[in-house]
Amino acid sequence: MSFIHPFCPFCTHSILPYIFTFLPTCLPYADLSLIRQALINLLKNAAEASPDGGQITLSAASDDCNHLVLSVSDTGNGMTPEQLARIFEPFVSYKTGGTGLGLAIVQSIVSAHHGHLSVKSVPGSGSSFCILLPIPLSPVEKSAQ
Repeated sequence: MSFIHPFCPFCTHSILPYIFTFLPTCLPYADLSLIRQALINLLKNAAEASPDGGQITLSAASDDCNHLVLSVSDTGNGMTPEQLARIFEPFVSYKTGGTGLGLAIVQSIVSAHHGHLSVKSVPGSGSSFCILLPIPLSPVEKSAQ
């Protein structure tokens, strides 16, 4: 979890990293520095959305051996449906001093990896961002199709 270390000085919250052992042996082809940046952006947002020291969870798993699923969840303020409709737009921010670029950058990074970014949020209860990255088929799996 070395990518969390640059983030930790900005966060007084409890970050609970859960890396599950059932990750596939074949992982996505990805630019590690970009994926790290996407996760740091999500973790930073989670910390800023949890001003009273809420809980932040980072998890990784495989959904069906076709995708790596990375999730960042918090118990912070959450977002309204109106906010959710615009959060991935550049320069849209709902916090004081925000540039509105963080989630747009995350979306761009995930799209560049042919992945999918989704969010679930409940006002007053927190948010959960989920990144799905495709895992390429092995040569054996390709020949079986």
